[in-house]
Amino acid sequence: ASIRAYQIENRVAGTFEQGSDELLQTYYAESIIALKRRMILSVQSIFTLLAVWGVGGVLIAQKLLTFPELIMVPFMADEIARGISGLGSGWAIMQTPLAACKKLSPLMDAPPPPSGGGKTWADWNGERDITISNLSFAYKGGEGEALKGVSLRVGQNQMAAIVGRSGSGKSTLIKAAAGLFERDDINISLGDVRFSDMHPEQWRKNFAYVDQSLKLFNMTLGENIALGRGAELGEEELRCIAAAAEADEFISALPDGYQTLHGEGGANLSGGQKQRIVIARALAKNAAVLALDEATASLDAAATEAVMHTILSLRGAKTILMATHDMQLAREADIIFVMDGGKIVQAGSHSELLSQAGEYRRLWERG
Repeated sequence: ASIRAYQIENRVAGTFEQGSDELLQTYYAESIIALKRRMILSVQSIFTLLAVWGVGGVLIAQKLLTFPELIMVPFMADEIARGISGLGSGWAIMQTPLAACKKLSPLMDAPPPPSGGGKTWADWNGERDITISNLSFAYKGGEGEALKGVSLRVGQNQMAAIVGRSGSGKSTLIKAAAGLFERDDINISLGDVRFSDMHPEQWRKNFAYVDQSLKLFNMTLGENIALGRGAELGEEELRCIAAAAEADEFISALPDGYQTLHGEGGANLSGGQKQRIVIARALAKNAAVLALDEATASLDAAATEAVMHTILSLRGAKTILMATHDMQLAREADIIFVMDGGKIVQAGSHSELLSQAGEYRRLWERG
């Protein structure tokens, strides 16, 4: 999702191609090692055979073995060894294509993305209100519909929260709005442009998507942030973007600053630090809409507070659409949509919804 959200398919494909070349070179090296091993085993077999013949000759002299029996021993041993070796190598050879087929089959079976209309964002009126009309969606192979006739409107530069129990459809709705589902029947518009008016890749250019995976790519912190823009950023602009996401202070405190390599999957950073870098990357994209999918999930209290402060600092500057379990964050939204069973069952402000008996009050009381 992060790769499609930031239109870096070509870059990732190039990295994959480079990795494939390196893997091929490794395979060649391993083949040479295997060849040398087979040569050593062949020499070993020759000496073993000579030893068998030597011992056999002694046994024949002592009349404990006949010559035909001696001839049969190495042939029988060789045939048994070949059979056992063939079973093992055949099984190993089968595993590689089977594993590849298992991974490639879903990609091969996937339908081609919709071509959409010929519009680009140059045809857009610049208004940032989001309208979703009667949206239904079901995952392939899933049981029932994840979204059932969802309709909503978020005003320009408003902050909208989508709340509900797990499995109610919050994340699916955020992904659909951000254009991550390449379907012709998704009825969503931003201003006067509809999703069906343009190619999904074009649509995603105006949505900055942040999910709970805290995905950082294998590059420096500065490059991870600049990835949102798809181009290099000057030091001053990079720091301004990071500061807006409240990430500049802790990045600058690192020995290598923005040139820091974060470790495998961001192992050298806390959850809150990783999330603020991901949000900074979203801000670097400078999209009209910030789509947040459980941006504070799995964070401790201190990290959650820091990320909440970052999100709230952006209200009024962008249209924000966020799915969240955090009711303290949801209460700050201009409008809250409550989902249950794939449908929107309530909508309004925190005070309005709290005054009503319904799902929102139950969620709030549960904390």
